[in-house]
Formats: sequence, C-alpha cells, structure tokens
Amino acid sequence: MFENKLIFECESGIDVSGISKLHISVDSYMTLIYPDNNSKYFSNKSLNFLETALLSNFIRVNRNSIVNIEYVKNINKFNQIVQIESGIFLCASTRQIRCLINRFKELSARSTQNT
Repeated sequence: MFENKLIFECESGIDVSGISKLHISVDSYMTLIYPDNNSKYFSNKSLNFLETALLSNFIRVNRNSIVNIEYVKNINKFNQIVQIESGIFLCASTRQIRCLINRFKELSARSTQNT
C-alpha cells in the first residue's frame, strides 16, 4: 500500500506523498524534499541516508541534489545541466552526468529487450 510513497510528519498531522516527481536538495544544512511542484518538506536526514533509503531509480545529480531518474526531462552534457519536469535546472558534476547518461542507456536497452 505504501510502496512508492513517502510519509511526512508535519504540524497538521501526517502527509503521504508519491515519489514519482520527487527531488531532494540540501540548503544550508537543511534537507529539502520536493514531492511535486507545490510542496516542500524539511528533513533532518542527510542526503546519504535518503539516497540509500530510496529506490534504485533515484540518482545523485551533484553533492546537494538527488532526483528520480524518471523525472529527468533533459541532460545537457556540455553545460552539465539536468532539467527536471518541473522546469528546475540543476548543475551536475561531470561524473554524475556520465552516470545519468549510462543509466538512461541501460534503461533504454532494457525496454527494447522487453518489447
């Protein structure tokens, strides 16, 4: 029932949110979780913790951000920019750009094998 969901404790109670459009960033020692365009949650968990706790379709784009790979809209390997579906642009490290491109190639190969 709670597969592919995150549970957030907040002032008004508990929120349950899907993770399909999730991205996570760190800003001044505070982890910010954006489950969709209109929401933002604060967490005291580190990115390392969240990265290991989340499903394998999440990838670290840089030292401050994690995104759901299904939410990536565009990867510009020359400018090292990753755009996600909400229109947000994230700077990516050279190594992470290569990892993202390789993950997309793997996913593409798997999808052609399944058809």
